[in-house]
Amino acid sequence: MKKIISALAIIGFLMCVLAVYSVSADSVVTTILVGDSPYGELIVNDELYVTNLGDDTVSVIDTSTHTITDVIPVGDVPYSMVYVHNKIYTINFFGDSVSVINPTTKTVIATISAGNAPYVIGTDGLDQVIILNYFDDVITIIDPVTDTVTDTVSVGANPYAFTSIGTYIYVANEGDSTVTVIDSTTNTIVDTVPVGVYPRSAIAVGDKVYIGNSADDTVSVIDTANSNSVTTISVGDFPFYFIANDDLLYVLDFNTGMVSVIDTGTDTVIETLSVGSAPQMGMAYDDKIYVLNRDDDTVSVIDTRNNNAIETISVGDFPFGIVEHNGSIYINNMFSNTISVIESNRISETTSRRSSSVGRSRVFLICQLSSLMMKPSFCIQ
Repeated sequence: MKKIISALAIIGFLMCVLAVYSVSADSVVTTILVGDSPYGELIVNDELYVTNLGDDTVSVIDTSTHTITDVIPVGDVPYSMVYVHNKIYTINFFGDSVSVINPTTKTVIATISAGNAPYVIGTDGLDQVIILNYFDDVITIIDPVTDTVTDTVSVGANPYAFTSIGTYIYVANEGDSTVTVIDSTTNTIVDTVPVGVYPRSAIAVGDKVYIGNSADDTVSVIDTANSNSVTTISVGDFPFYFIANDDLLYVLDFNTGMVSVIDTGTDTVIETLSVGSAPQMGMAYDDKIYVLNRDDDTVSVIDTRNNNAIETISVGDFPFGIVEHNGSIYINNMFSNTISVIESNRISETTSRRSSSVGRSRVFLICQLSSLMMKPSFCIQ
C-alpha cells in the first residue's frame, strides 16, 4: 500500500509540473487588408471598425468571416473612436472635427466641429463625449443626445490622456506636468495636482488614478479618497501605457522593452518582465496580457497567473492597435495596412493561484491529487 501511495504521489507531482506548462499557443489565423495606415479599432455589434489615417476612411469588418463589408468616408486623418448612445464618434485630427457614424446604416449622420487638432476621445461617468485638444490646452465636451458641443474647459498645457472616476475627470497635461481634476456635473475645475515630468498615460483603478510620467520614469498615484494626495513609484525607462488586470497594473516601459508590474494594493513594483522592442500598447484577456512591440513587429504574451512571458507572435509592420472579440485578438499593423487576427487559446487547467513573489520569480503549481494521496509540501493551498 505504501508503494501505491508513493507511486500516486509521484504521478501527482508530475501532473503538477506538467500543468505549469499546459498552455496552448496562440497563433495568427488570418490577415485582413484594410485602408492606408490603420490606427484606431472599435467593436460594435460583432463588427470591427478601423480608422485609416492615410485615406480618411473607416473600414468595417465582419468578425465572423473576417472580411470587409463597408468602407465609410470620414474627415481628415481619423484617429480614435468611441461608441456611446448607439453611435460611433470618430475624431479627425487634421479635420478639427468629429464624424458621427450610424452603425446600422454605416453612414456619417453628423459632423461636429471639435476644436483644433482633436487628439484623444472617450467618455466620462455621465456618458458625455470627451475630447482632448492638445495644442489649445482645452477639452471639448459633446452631448451624445444632441450631437452638439456643450462646453470647453481650459486645462493644463498639452493635455495628453484622461481617465474618470464617477463624475470626476482626470486630465494628464504633458506640457506642465499636472493633472486637472474636473467635476463633470458642472464642467468646472476642482483641483490641479502636480505629478511627474511629461505625463502621457492615465488609468483609474479603484479609488486611485495612476499617471505614467514618461520623462522621469515614474508613476504618480493619486489617491482620490484622500484629498488627491500623491505617491510616486519608480518604474522603467519611459513608461508609456497601462494594462490593468485584477490587483496588478502592468506598465509598458517603452525604451527598455520591459514591463513593470505594480501591486495596486501596496503600490510597489513586484516584478519586471522582458518583452519585445518598444512596447507601446496592449490588453488583458483570459489570464493573459498581450503586449504590442512596435519596433520588432511582434506581440508578447504574458501568463498572468505566474507573470511569465510564454510566447512571442510575429505580426505585421508597426503594430499599433489592439482589441478582442469572441476570443479573437485584432492587431492593427499601421505600416503594412493590415489587421492580424490572433486566435486566443484558453488556458486549460481548472485551478490556479498566484503565489507570493520572491525576487523576480514566482512558483506556480496546480495540484491534482486524489484523496488517497498524501498532499506534497510543494503544493500551493
